Amino acid sequence: MKYLKFVTLFLIGSLFFIKCTSSKEKNTVTAHQDNIQLIYRYNLDKIDTVLTKKNQAVAFNFDEELQNGMLFHPKTNTRIPLYLGNNKTNSVIIDSLSNRQLYFHYNGENAPINQYILKSFDAQQMLMRGMQDDYPSFKAIINKAVSLRRAQLDSLSDEDFKKIETITIDYLPKNLKLTYAFQHALREQKNVDSIDSEITQLINEKPIEDPSLLKSDSYKNYLNMMSQINFFKTNPDLLNSIYDHLIYSQHYFQNEEIIATVGENLINLYLKFTKDTSHDNEVKDFINQYITKTAKKEQFLNQFKERNKFSKGQTAPTFSGIDINGKTIHSTDLKGKYLVVDVWATWCGPCIKEAPFFKKLAEQYKNDDRIEFISISIDQNKKAWEKFLQKEKPSWLNLWVENDFQSSLALDYEIKGIPYFMIIDPDGKFATSSASRPSDKMGEQITHLLK
Repeated sequence: MKYLKFVTLFLIGSLFFIKCTSSKEKNTVTAHQDNIQLIYRYNLDKIDTVLTKKNQAVAFNFDEELQNGMLFHPKTNTRIPLYLGNNKTNSVIIDSLSNRQLYFHYNGENAPINQYILKSFDAQQMLMRGMQDDYPSFKAIINKAVSLRRAQLDSLSDEDFKKIETITIDYLPKNLKLTYAFQHALREQKNVDSIDSEITQLINEKPIEDPSLLKSDSYKNYLNMMSQINFFKTNPDLLNSIYDHLIYSQHYFQNEEIIATVGENLINLYLKFTKDTSHDNEVKDFINQYITKTAKKEQFLNQFKERNKFSKGQTAPTFSGIDINGKTIHSTDLKGKYLVVDVWATWCGPCIKEAPFFKKLAEQYKNDDRIEFISISIDQNKKAWEKFLQKEKPSWLNLWVENDFQSSLALDYEIKGIPYFMIIDPDGKFATSSASRPSDKMGEQITHLLK
């Protein structure tokens, strides 16, 4: 489910570019060596990078609306959370960097808050791992974590932060229980109501709609999860339709400010992951009705202007990749055929789940000269891809591109989540830039095209 992987997609988005600003800014990073590249989400839609300079404080900015930020070091998978909800300074000191670990500490006015958030972040990772347990065991972990977090919060002196964090802690158990139910329902193919009676009661209760709590990300996550899980419960066949989820949320909630908040999240996901433009006008109607922030409304509407290039009948960008023998294959080499393209990686769980269905379709049409199936790996680790092919021995064309989400393929097609499927017609134009999954209706789409 592409759009459900928004936590993993921290690194996926637009081009990374350097934007070093004056050291007078309130967010700085200092290291004892040059050129440590850290990634951060500048706002909900853009990702930026900052490069360290030896023993110098390098400044970086976040969007003013963000309450929480994070620096990320991809080579060591290190996350550095930052609090942005006040006008105080955030200073990160990188002590050392090895092949597998980046060591850092906080300085500046927000150091105590950031240290608290770091502990909370680490604890939450443990909670997410606990979701593999049975529900009573997981519930006990939640209760212990919440008690510890409240005790740690008492040691802080920033009263404004403590008020917001109290809301966060209050809604944390609800979020975790809803997430637990959703994950287990998907993985075990169960009804969400069958996980536990306590969770069923939570799902079925009327959502708490209080705009004064919107300053808390935890409360907003609660709203998103309540909407998502009830949409899934009533519309299991439409799980991957962000548009249908958006329309559902419009009726699920009553308060227009709440509808707008949940809608903003879904519109961001729609613009990132839905290439199909058939519902664009309805989404724009939603924006005009509910999104009252002028800057946000303009930002959304401007993004729609860029979407036409992926519409049916538009020329698809050319691409190339390396096959298992090291030969470069260009999409132009295959012109005159329908190209059914699967963009994936060996580390992507949903991609692996779709593989047997894609294989079935590829083998079904293996003797049809009108169509070519292509799987394109964006693995950083080429050897992992080669090992996978040696084990599975696929009969259709498999290619690899380097630079993963920064490859020309991912950038040209604005691929921000995988698996990603598209179909290009014999003239090199989009038949669809957002094909159904092989496990869903891709077979029907292909049958229709080949009539």
